[in-house]
Amino acid sequence: MKIKKYLTASTPVRRAKLALLVAGLLTASALVTSPASAVDTKSTGRAAQLAKADNAVGDSGVSGVAWYINKASGKVSVTVDSTVSVEEISKIKKYAGPQAGLLEIKRIEGKFSLAASGGDRISGPPGSNICSLGFNVRRGNTFYGLTAGHCGSNGTTWYTGAQVPLGTMWVSMLGINGADYGLIQHALPSATADGNVNLYNGSYRDITSSGTPYVGQRVETSGMTTGYGTGTVRSIDTSLSVGGYQFTNMIVTDACRLPGDSGGPLFSRNTAYGVLSSSTAQSCGSSGGGFSIYEPITRALGAYSLSVF
Repeated sequence: MKIKKYLTASTPVRRAKLALLVAGLLTASALVTSPASAVDTKSTGRAAQLAKADNAVGDSGVSGVAWYINKASGKVSVTVDSTVSVEEISKIKKYAGPQAGLLEIKRIEGKFSLAASGGDRISGPPGSNICSLGFNVRRGNTFYGLTAGHCGSNGTTWYTGAQVPLGTMWVSMLGINGADYGLIQHALPSATADGNVNLYNGSYRDITSSGTPYVGQRVETSGMTTGYGTGTVRSIDTSLSVGGYQFTNMIVTDACRLPGDSGGPLFSRNTAYGVLSSSTAQSCGSSGGGFSIYEPITRALGAYSLSVF
């Protein structure tokens, strides 16, 4: 089967706050907290503080920042790109207030960008982004190409790399509910909707299922600029603020991706995981390629009762 890549999105969203409740265990004869309950209460207090620190980063409104609760270190890991000033870092800490000590802030040389590309090349109207198709998905006998939401807007016409009409952007989610995906409804699915991924070596990989990767898992990527690549999952619940939009529950990998790869697929063997939303890489080489951040495929599939094939 032949590969396709697609997705879209539009508008900012604010991350939902976590509500954490723990009930204390009381003895039957006396209202005395058990040792186990005391430990649970302490743990719950820490979790509440981490949740406040996590939300504070997003509330600060600083762009060029990715963050998540690092369970291993017991802190909120915050990555700021080269566009974030010292003053803006201070602003993040100010918003965190008493929880500022729970932030572990690291700066990277590159910058987060909503690069347009991935998998097979797709393009919209003249002057629009050049992106990559993520996965072809379906609901009954209606077929869609899934790509990044920032690739284009609703109602626009899209084409394959060979300028064959692909279809119309049916829905574009950019920052809405923290998402970055777009769905292009295929005009002629028998000709353009194949359920596989381009491996850029003359072969294709059939995609038969979808899911959520785990931290530390080796994954595969594809895109029109960088071609086929591999990497490791670093996080599956990262928040990202970039370009005036806020995204949540994103998948972070160390796979190198470049402009033009946006919307391209993240997968392992025959399982689809997401489409490329953002990347910090300036180039791909021995010095490393920064981070690549993916919109989870489960969000779009669940919202519109879609499935891979």
